Amino acid sequence: MALVGTNRGTGGNTTAATSIAIVPPQNFGANTLAVLALAYDNSGGGGADPYSSITDNAGNTWTSRVNVLNDPGAASAGSVLRIFTSSVRTLNTTSTITVTFGSSTTAKSWTLTEFSSNTSNFAANFLSAGATTAGNTTTASSSATNVNNGDAIFGAIANEGNATITADSDTTNGSWSTQQTQNNGTGTSGMQVASQYKIVNATGNQTYNVTLSAAGDWGLGTINITEVALATSFDPFGMNGFFGI
Repeated sequence: MALVGTNRGTGGNTTAATSIAIVPPQNFGANTLAVLALAYDNSGGGGADPYSSITDNAGNTWTSRVNVLNDPGAASAGSVLRIFTSSVRTLNTTSTITVTFGSSTTAKSWTLTEFSSNTSNFAANFLSAGATTAGNTTTASSSATNVNNGDAIFGAIANEGNATITADSDTTNGSWSTQQTQNNGTGTSGMQVASQYKIVNATGNQTYNVTLSAAGDWGLGTINITEVALATSFDPFGMNGFFGI
């Protein structure tokens, strides 16, 4: 069995609002894992993370797995990265994912990625979150994390600005996916996000490393994804169990 990753598109805006409506550019398959990487202004009081909630109109439950705040000390002067996951039954181009903020937030950028299994009765699922990091340099790197053979590591960065982000390209125990990236706005009024994943072919440490063409306030984080067996209604002892109860 093996995990399969698929880039599902990007978006964002620079419209000041207390929410963002995210419409997937592509359909997700049934029983897949959706991963949303969202970068946005630290527009809360004193530069806090303004995040409040996430829902969608397709009946899926979303969970925040990574939260990285880069706060230089003032509202909207830095960046926030959040990585969300959802085990979806239905998520398509008519669905809307709504992220709500506690204060008006201007610059926002996002990527969507799908993970699935190519084996019948298995599905992708969130496993764990790695250490997070933040800085204001042209090199951004995660801490080493152990990834088991066959699992995936997903990495994302939020950066204030519109620098060119050079993707991770190492081939240790596998190759990184094509980078998804999205810029909205420019300079300190802009926000950008980039994400990649690697499905590893041997157990070992992995890091997610990118470089920026110009220094900005960034936050970076990773999650690990694994395969799990889907629940089945098969009952080898009959409908009522071995003892009929």
